[in-house]
Amino acid sequence: EAGGLRCRVASFFGGHKYFEIAQLEIQDVRTVYAPAVGIGNFGGETDNWRWPRHTGDWSFFRAYVGKDGKPAPYSKDNVPFKPQRFLKIQPAGLKSGDLVFVAGYPGRTQRHQTFEEVKQTTEWSFPRTIKTYVDQIAILEELGKQDKELQIKAASRLRGLNNTLTNRRGMLEGLVKGGILVQKQTVQKELEAWIAADPGRVKQYGEVLPALRALQAEVEKTRERDAVFAQLFSASTFLSSAHTAYLLSQEKAKKNDMDREAGFQERDWKRIREAQERVQRTLDARIDRALLRYAMGLAAALPADQRIEALDKAAGLTPGMAKADAEKAVDAYLDKLYKGTRLGDGDFRLSLLDKPTTDIVGSKDTFVDLAVALDPLYQEDHAAGKKRQGADSRLRPRYMQALLQKEGGLVAPDANSTLRVTFGQVKGVDNKDGLYWKPFTTLAGIEQKHTGEGEFDAPDRELEAIKALRGGKKTPFTAPDLGDVPIDFLSTVDTTGGNSGSPTLNGKGELVGLLFDGTFDTIASDFLYDKVRTRSIHVDFRYALWVMSEVDGAGHLLKEMGVMD
Repeated sequence: EAGGLRCRVASFFGGHKYFEIAQLEIQDVRTVYAPAVGIGNFGGETDNWRWPRHTGDWSFFRAYVGKDGKPAPYSKDNVPFKPQRFLKIQPAGLKSGDLVFVAGYPGRTQRHQTFEEVKQTTEWSFPRTIKTYVDQIAILEELGKQDKELQIKAASRLRGLNNTLTNRRGMLEGLVKGGILVQKQTVQKELEAWIAADPGRVKQYGEVLPALRALQAEVEKTRERDAVFAQLFSASTFLSSAHTAYLLSQEKAKKNDMDREAGFQERDWKRIREAQERVQRTLDARIDRALLRYAMGLAAALPADQRIEALDKAAGLTPGMAKADAEKAVDAYLDKLYKGTRLGDGDFRLSLLDKPTTDIVGSKDTFVDLAVALDPLYQEDHAAGKKRQGADSRLRPRYMQALLQKEGGLVAPDANSTLRVTFGQVKGVDNKDGLYWKPFTTLAGIEQKHTGEGEFDAPDRELEAIKALRGGKKTPFTAPDLGDVPIDFLSTVDTTGGNSGSPTLNGKGELVGLLFDGTFDTIASDFLYDKVRTRSIHVDFRYALWVMSEVDGAGHLLKEMGVMD
């Protein structure tokens, strides 16, 4: 909209309520400061989702607008954005037991899913994700051993795969060993009994859960094929780019923007182009091919009643084909695909976004041909999904209304990437029998964990600064109750994926940290919140201020933010 507002409608309580969300979209954002990798990613995957943690996960950016104060594309003439209000940084920090607030955009939780939906996640979806992610990580790591350039290009994807893998393992452990699946079943049985106890409730809600079960059963009929089909596109940037261009050309052909599919309306065109520009930095046909080969291998192994027929025809695959023969057919087809494509060329890929459908189809690009051949199944799945979504949108609000009525309205809506505020206190946790996790970590942990190699390689200048402190140098960022500079802390706030980077405030609304993680043991709180054991991990701003002023010499930024004179 005019003035830079981006609006969307968000569903709460499964469609029981809807709210319009308006946000100011600033287009020109520039990096001001980020700590060294040995600080910002100290501990790497070994410490990911774990406590005790010693990661300095923060960065500073500056937002720019046009001289008129309104959002504008990047220009050297743009000026720093001046908000009406900003969060004051409080360098005094926190202590155990203090009240904290977190304001952020939690992505998705599934606390109000039915038992059948959680059962499918527990018994099929998460185990499958874990298996395929382990396989893809092994593929990328092997490529990295062969070539340094490939190692660099695969690094970002590897981090994403490893992060999600750890998350899913933690969730699955919580669902099974933590007894969440059993608890979900109990909750649902109690709801069904509550409905059955009153004829009026039976009339109003009696059909809802059986109908939701039927929808779930429909999803499960083709879940193997649907998962592999989606993986073909997620594995290959070449294939997904070709299909995106093809879909965009069809949507652009519609004269009325409101008739276009969500994600392909005029307001989305810039984002689609920017996404294609970004992937060029790490795009490599060798990585793309290795991951697509893996996905095609999964497709070759699909049962006879769940085949991706267009791929079978293109690659010469048949149901029940011997694995060695299938691999040979896939390799021959991949040779053809990558030999006959120009999608590795960023300019060509971007040019497709501006072409009509006829020109894209006539481009004689092998990946475009495959994307067009697969599109009928995509459209079939998309239509079936919309049909189920329509049925769900009629049932889910009644399901949530029943829950709300049963619990007297004391039910919080699931996270949906809208602004939420959560509160709690700085607090350690009894993690296991005889093991208590203190709420703060300090510089002492850096000294203990530093090996000078891999994930535990702190920068020399940080080690020198720590040495100076141990030699008697004073710093205002030492916590009196800890006798050291704090790094990270635990709190009882309720957060999930999407909350990373959310500001952590003290009881006066002052900025004291940034939330960036949860703990492995309680990741499954996405399905059922454990008010006793759930913890979130924050970087303590005293660590950020210490590093910026006494390690990196960025005191001028602290002065600008009003922290130092």
